[in-house]
Parts: sequence; structure tokens; C-alpha cells
Amino acid sequence: MRRLAVAFLVFCLAACGGAHKPSRAEQRTTARAFAAAVVGGRAPAARALVAKDADPAVLEQAKRLSADFAEHRGRLVGHPRQTGAAQWAFTYRRRINGKKGAFSREHGYLVVDTADGVSFAAIIGRVVDYSTHHDSVLLPSKR
Repeated sequence: MRRLAVAFLVFCLAACGGAHKPSRAEQRTTARAFAAAVVGGRAPAARALVAKDADPAVLEQAKRLSADFAEHRGRLVGHPRQTGAAQWAFTYRRRINGKKGAFSREHGYLVVDTADGVSFAAIIGRVVDYSTHHDSVLLPSKR
């Protein structure tokens, strides 16, 4: 009986798992999936990756960041850079088509902080270049 109780206790402890600290690769994978969901404009997918114990504002943050990309999707460029112990910076780019041929190009960094899921995200270093369709076809002047 005692052996059965010990075996049951060991099984319960193994099944429950203690505080699992994600590896660096797991954190990077979670951060990349979150960043891809955000720049793809997929709010539900981004919100699903938020940590269970994260501040409720992080869920709203994921929703708002994704909504910004919903109409004009972006793309991740290059490899992520680790900027902290569990923080990753992703370079993104996108083109926003406006009315009457106007458009803008935007690029910046999406910073994602992970622990056991996403605990913070923000866009930093956003640069927007405005242009029109006329600018892209300008020919040298005939002087």
C-alpha cells in the first residue's frame, strides 16, 4: 500500500509539473508567433498567446496592435534580436495604400516580452514615409 501511495504521489507531482520555465527557444517561438499574428492583423491569435497571469492591459494591447495591422498587413523582416533576458525585437515593414494613389511606407520594431506567454508588447522606432503615385514615376527634368 505504501509503495502505491508513493507511486501515486510521484505521478501527481510529475503530471502537475511545477513552475515550468520556458527555454530560450520556446520564448523565441512564442514571441515570433505573437509578432506574426500582430503584423498579420489576427487579434484572436495574438490574444491567445498572452500569458495567463499577465496584466489585463496586455490583452487590450494585443487587440489594438493587431487592429492597426488588420487592413494593411505587414511582414516581419530578418531574424529577431534578443534585447533582454526574455525580450525579443522584430523588424517589420508595411505599405499603406491611401486614396487617389497616395501611399506610405512604415517600418519599425515590434518588441515582445515573454515569460510563460507574452507579458508585454509595443511598437518602437516607427518611421512613416509618405508618398504619392506621382513620386514613383518622376522622370529627370529636361533642363
